[in-house]
Amino acid sequence: MNRRRGIALVVLLGIVMSSAWAPSVVPADAASVKTIVLRVGDPIMQVDAVRTFIDSTGAVPVIIQGRTMLPVRAIVEALGGTVSWDAARRAVGVVFGARNLELIIAKSFAVVNGIPVAIDPANALVVPVIVKGRTMLPVRFVAEELGATVGWAPATQVVTLDFGGTPVPPPAAPVLTAPDDASSSTDETPSFSWNAVSGAATYRVVIRKGTDVVLDKSGLTALSFTVPAGLLIVGTYSWTVMATGPGGTSAPQAKPFTFTVKDVVVQPLAQTVEMRVKYSGWDPSTIHIKAGAQITWNIWGDEVTSCTNRIVVPSLRISQALTSGKNIITFTAPATAGTVPFACWMNMVRGQFIVDP
Repeated sequence: MNRRRGIALVVLLGIVMSSAWAPSVVPADAASVKTIVLRVGDPIMQVDAVRTFIDSTGAVPVIIQGRTMLPVRAIVEALGGTVSWDAARRAVGVVFGARNLELIIAKSFAVVNGIPVAIDPANALVVPVIVKGRTMLPVRFVAEELGATVGWAPATQVVTLDFGGTPVPPPAAPVLTAPDDASSSTDETPSFSWNAVSGAATYRVVIRKGTDVVLDKSGLTALSFTVPAGLLIVGTYSWTVMATGPGGTSAPQAKPFTFTVKDVVVQPLAQTVEMRVKYSGWDPSTIHIKAGAQITWNIWGDEVTSCTNRIVVPSLRISQALTSGKNIITFTAPATAGTVPFACWMNMVRGQFIVDP
């Protein structure tokens, strides 16, 4: 008796935890449920128009032996049925209305209302299994035995269970709007946007670099998404957006948009300096420039003499004649701080550049 009470307490605790975990609640009238939608790898299912977690552990539908498997408690309880577990026999019991199912781990036959039935006549390897502590049952077998029509979309790996309602088709694929296809920029946190789709409750953005998935973000309700910082590097990416509604998830765009993240091109510092040629010499004779800068040196020949009619900067390999008016010399400043001397061609009139860091 104590053992039975313990099992009942664990089951009750699991139900309470599942309710606390779920982002929404299943409709109060479970018998009114018409459509349940699940997607392989997605911990959220849709019960009619309501999204809810499959269970509190984050379990997801998986494909084993070519068949979709799932802990079916959430489906059965959404319909108003019950699920039990016999640990000694490793058997799962499902009761829904007049239907009574029993499936045993690793057994290819189930018992339906007391009659043995092959779970999958085409593949005897399709059996209930335990994955990461969860009992996984073939979704199609259980759903069909409970009276559902099962739909399967291979492109999106979406399973639709129709319990008598009008089938709801999945939404259309959203139209991508920005950034433009084949665009490029230095932005490593681009914002994507797309058009609204009729019947869509949420959207899912997938970014790939080659065949690698860089980001897979589902459950979006807005019509835009900004990529978090630190996720993208220089390179070319593709992106798609899928829409999810009561009828399932759309296929991705037939042609994904691409975008390229480019290296930021750092423009060198540009600096203009002025100097005048006087009878007394250079004015000023000391000029400060920035290390590594592209320098434009404007020299005004106010009072050019036979001595100052040519200026020489030996370390920069500059030797230029100076005339009356404006003379322009361009060069790249040294990359490190220091002093760069210059002088007239006779080396009598001297000056210097001070290279600042």
